[in-house]
Amino acid sequence: MRWVLVLALLSLSSVACKRAAPLHRPTSADARLAVQEAIKGQLMSPGVARFSNEQEMNIDELEPGRFRIRGFVDYQGSYDIPVRNNYTCWIRYTNRGQWELEEIKWE
Repeated sequence: MRWVLVLALLSLSSVACKRAAPLHRPTSADARLAVQEAIKGQLMSPGVARFSNEQEMNIDELEPGRFRIRGFVDYQGSYDIPVRNNYTCWIRYTNRGQWELEEIKWE
């Protein structure tokens, strides 16, 4: 009888461990893509936006899953006038597995 109880407890703990899978640890590349998507959502014509490449950007991981990203975006403004805006973004990866944009500063 005891061995049946032990086996039942072991199988239950195995199922519980599978459900509690660790969250994805985001990389600076993940953060860069998330910031670009957030910025595209604020542009009038996001389809023609060109972002600074990784060498032109400054990406700092402030703490695990939280980043500060500095870069620029070129896009078509009003009347199709080309515009370049520099930005600094703070973004973090939540425990729900989603990106949360904390702040964007346009410079």
